[in-house]
Amino acid sequence: MEVQGQKLYWKSNIVIAIVHCTMTLDREFVERIEYPENSVLQDLFSDAQQTTRDRLSKWGYSEVDDWLVRKMSYTYYYDHTTDDPDYVFLLQDPGGLQQRHTEELEAIQELPDEFSRRKLVSLYRQFAKSWLLRRNEDFSERFFTALDDLGLISIEPSVEAYLRDGRFFDDFYMTDVVKYRTDGFGKHHENASVDSFLREELRTIDPDLIFAFGGSAWSAVQEHLGAQPVTDDYVNTSKITESHGHLCESTQILETHVLPLSHLSGQIWWRFPPDEYIARLRDGIQTWQEIA
Repeated sequence: MEVQGQKLYWKSNIVIAIVHCTMTLDREFVERIEYPENSVLQDLFSDAQQTTRDRLSKWGYSEVDDWLVRKMSYTYYYDHTTDDPDYVFLLQDPGGLQQRHTEELEAIQELPDEFSRRKLVSLYRQFAKSWLLRRNEDFSERFFTALDDLGLISIEPSVEAYLRDGRFFDDFYMTDVVKYRTDGFGKHHENASVDSFLREELRTIDPDLIFAFGGSAWSAVQEHLGAQPVTDDYVNTSKITESHGHLCESTQILETHVLPLSHLSGQIWWRFPPDEYIARLRDGIQTWQEIA
């Protein structure tokens, strides 16, 4: 049996250590996101809650419990009891609360007084599914089909089924550099988020490959993971559009490979020709397959 890339030997001390490790990335970890110890993140989370409350008020939710506002102001998608991901799907942040999230809002609002963290995580996954299936349907179709063609995942019978039935979360550990729904954050917020959360996430998951989407996520990976291109070809790593699809390797926090990619949001996806986007994605993955 293997848990997060670590061999599980039947010695009690090792079993306890690994179980504690996975539990840290479930109940305890979500609680740390919701109640951050770092003062910088406390301020950021406070801003996220105020932004969330303002949005809900605008949509007619005049009286909303504080606990609901807290839970709508951050996201966390991982379930250690069902998932064993090989890849990381790294984004800048969860994005601002949108009206398309009202289904999740109603579902979270209807949770009973006693509910499991696993149930809450399953609702957060609806945010991700909605984003990938509704907002970024064309990207998802092309991206996951390319990965299926190259043997990284299996999407049979369709990309929509792959996303809806949860296989995506077994293949990918989806996470954000910054966990909170804000309209913007600074470098000090990014650094605090990496130190408080992302380092631990990456060490525990120990992924084979990190897909870093967008300039902010790529910048964070460069700085904190020391990611550098694996080839001698000159690449201007300060620009995500030039780094896009060029395989990199990391030697800090953990040893793994990173594939920087331009963001998948609509305004970027159509500015960066989709055919070129996917062609360079394929090149990067094939380079990884040759050296991994």
